[in-house]
Amino acid sequence: MKFYVHTEEPPFTVVVKWGDSDDQDLNKIIKIFMSNFEKRYPTEACKIDKSTIELWKGRKSLNLSGNVLQAIKNMDDIYVKWKSISTDNNAQITGNHSAEELDTSDLVKSENQDDSLEKNHSLKKKTPPYSVQEFLELATALSTKQQRQHAIVLFKDILKKEPTNQTALIGIADCYMNAGRPSDALPYLQQAQSTNDLAFRLGQCYVKMGEYDKAIDTLIGYCKELRTRGGTSAAHKQDVQVWLAKAYIGKKQTDMALVVLQGVLRENQEHLDALTEYAPLIYRLGPKQKDEAMTILLTVLVNKLNDNHVKEKFAYLCQQEHGMQVLESMSGPAWRDVPAVVFMATSLRDAGAIEQAEALLKHACMLQPENPHTLLTYVHTLELVEKHTEAVQEIMAYIKQWPDKEIGSFKIGSLLPILNHFNGDVYLNVPDGNIPCSSVSMETSSGPYLEDTNYLLAILFTLVKILFVKGAVAFIRPITNIIDPLTKGHELHKTNIRNEAAYFSCISQLQGITPEVNHVVPSQQNVYFVGDSHCVPPAWQAIRIKGEDRIVHPILSTGTKIWHLREESTFYPKYNFNSAITKIPDGAITIFCFGEIDCREALLLCVEKAKYDSLEEGIDRVIDIYVTLLTRLQNLHHWDVYVHPVLPVLDLTRSLVMQFNQRLKDRLMSQDSLKWLNFVDNLLTKESGELKLKKQFEFDGTHVHPCYLKLLEGSLEGLV
Repeated sequence: MKFYVHTEEPPFTVVVKWGDSDDQDLNKIIKIFMSNFEKRYPTEACKIDKSTIELWKGRKSLNLSGNVLQAIKNMDDIYVKWKSISTDNNAQITGNHSAEELDTSDLVKSENQDDSLEKNHSLKKKTPPYSVQEFLELATALSTKQQRQHAIVLFKDILKKEPTNQTALIGIADCYMNAGRPSDALPYLQQAQSTNDLAFRLGQCYVKMGEYDKAIDTLIGYCKELRTRGGTSAAHKQDVQVWLAKAYIGKKQTDMALVVLQGVLRENQEHLDALTEYAPLIYRLGPKQKDEAMTILLTVLVNKLNDNHVKEKFAYLCQQEHGMQVLESMSGPAWRDVPAVVFMATSLRDAGAIEQAEALLKHACMLQPENPHTLLTYVHTLELVEKHTEAVQEIMAYIKQWPDKEIGSFKIGSLLPILNHFNGDVYLNVPDGNIPCSSVSMETSSGPYLEDTNYLLAILFTLVKILFVKGAVAFIRPITNIIDPLTKGHELHKTNIRNEAAYFSCISQLQGITPEVNHVVPSQQNVYFVGDSHCVPPAWQAIRIKGEDRIVHPILSTGTKIWHLREESTFYPKYNFNSAITKIPDGAITIFCFGEIDCREALLLCVEKAKYDSLEEGIDRVIDIYVTLLTRLQNLHHWDVYVHPVLPVLDLTRSLVMQFNQRLKDRLMSQDSLKWLNFVDNLLTKESGELKLKKQFEFDGTHVHPCYLKLLEGSLEGLV
């Protein structure tokens, strides 16, 4: 079998051919990889702490004593990870490295393979080189898997050997195009010799760059060439015409675009890309065209479920005047089918049409009011636009209507003696009487719940989150006392309600370690803490600044990456953020704590997909978005803005988080308006040369213990 062994930084790949009877353990793979890596990057290899080397397959760390044949399958991608030996305060993830000369010894075979060329995986000079063609095939395979950074490195290595290799030039251009970097793709396309579809690629590149005149000239010329030479498939000609129409749309020459698209659709009424561009153009032409456009996009949406461009076009139609009425009239039976309505709603939500998504989800709840998943989705959508009181009322109405619904042996109606004391607005809500605060006796069980039971539980978790974040804190301890036993032994972190469970777990644990607060008094002296879930542990606690007590007021923007907040984004977390910050008064002290999700989920993946050439470039791009946003908000609202470090809780991302923090700090120290809260180093200690979170700050594995507020308080005190 053949498989690929990679490292991310610097990007490096070894192709391993392994014999079917070779029963060695995974340590052999490390030896093979390191032998090659040390030849290519001798300086970097010296910095590796070899005792920390691990092999990963997907998100799973492999046991190195395990058998290769049992752990790895043909064509698998295996990743090598390690920690560097560092004398600095925090080990840094290495930056970008230039590509080295192509070394065909990177392709090795296992010793027991029949046509093995070397024993013991040795890489002696007598090993014959593998062909450039094999490396082209590997680079192409990596590109197909969206591992574009590795692919680009291989393609560039090939160009050092063969500067005019057409496959490599086109391969690099395709990688950059698919990574959303058409300007970087263009030089490689211009170097390539004229091939059958080079002009088509150039035309696409110009469209993506916004160079619409060049795109039109290039694509029209290519269309003429296709007519002259013949032998081209109708499907390819139609694809070219669609891109020509996109160029006309970019120039706002919609009449020309319509003519081109109508020509395509006369030949192929089911050309999905043509239909996607055609529908919005005809929508405003008249009532019949409105109906036709909506019908078209509903059809395309079903056939391209995860296409964001299609979702944006669908959202555009629904946001037009009477758009939702047109949707209702043209949906047919789907309008009364709950899964179909929820699908349309989430598609609209993903494209930023929050008001329309909310209306659809409300309709879905009316169609099937007993469905807990639909209610949960509706409640989360209400959260996005700060309709928390309405969300609580929806949950209470559900519990009152179906009090006998069970989670294990627990009936959800058991919460009514507590919730009946809730009236009015959820914000800083005070119960209208004394509420019971005792656990309910119930039988507990282990093992997974049924899916609908999970959704029921998630609804209750979300109720707790809303009540806590909006300051209705007197309800929290009575409810968590009842619900907490339902979570034991069910491994909810492995289910599709893990996010709701994580919020509940964090809030529940806080009840035992923070001072009990039964009532939050409205105050002009709040410190507003804006963030993702990291705003929860410090919420509603008092800190002392300049001799005055201030309450830490959470402003929650769930699941928000800094990347979501860029100007051109329409993804729904941005709407959540913009809605949430409307609650902050002008002139307030505000702390912003974002970036942890960018570090955990996005940055390394973006480098792998070649959205950036290096980790440093990716970090700096995210920081640019962050600083630009905060500066604008500060100027608009006259806030006193403080930037909280990304919290280095997770072992796997700590090195990256600390690198992000250092670059963010450096950026903030070069200007005067935004202030850096400089305490993150005090959260950490060194054990065996490795940075660890100090024991007193450990909490739930995801967040920092709220006692860290003393560090934040000290940092803030020196800056206010």
